[in-house]
Amino acid sequence: MSKAYVASETDIVRHHSILAVFLVLVIAPLSYLVACFGEVYLTSLVSYHVKADAIVVMGAAEFDGVPSKVLAARLNQASNLFTMRLSSLVILTGGKERNDRFTEAIAAKSYLLKLGIPARDIVSLSAGRDTFEEADEAATYLRQRGLKSALIVSDPFHSFRATQIFSQLGLDVHPSPTRTSPIRGELALRYMAREALAVAAGNLIGYRSLSNLLHGAPLVRLW
Repeated sequence: MSKAYVASETDIVRHHSILAVFLVLVIAPLSYLVACFGEVYLTSLVSYHVKADAIVVMGAAEFDGVPSKVLAARLNQASNLFTMRLSSLVILTGGKERNDRFTEAIAAKSYLLKLGIPARDIVSLSAGRDTFEEADEAATYLRQRGLKSALIVSDPFHSFRATQIFSQLGLDVHPSPTRTSPIRGELALRYMAREALAVAAGNLIGYRSLSNLLHGAPLVRLW
């Protein structure tokens, strides 16, 4: 009876250890991802219409100088904000893919000019391979000119990560996403899930390090 009792105690300890490992390796990370998804989703529902030093449009695909439907929707939103006189400066971000003739920022500028926004009120920052690089370029431009606030225009699913990065770069920002993007419904939820992963990774190692890692550069910092 004594041996059987000892064996039972050992099994209990083993089972508790397995449960603890399961909680640490599975439940905790999943809970964190769910929390990140919640932040992404809730921010996607928010849109600010406040005065700011600049309107910053996050880049998206262009096709031989013509903005994609996703980028066009963002530019239409920026035009609306400009028309509302919430800012007199529109900053366009986005580089280009290999073999492209135009950057996303240049294609975006041509589109806004056709909408009637004066060239003097548009700044094209034709650099950046991802959200962090685009935000870093725009934030640097703003800081150098003593500008501190911005409305961030992107898709709803992208709003949380974009504004989080700008905030970490020292700017006072508010999301003002487009509501006419072709990315919606189930597709938007899939994009939100991807965003949750990106936010979790960015919080873990830092967005700059994540950007460097994705582009093959050595990690700058771990935390």
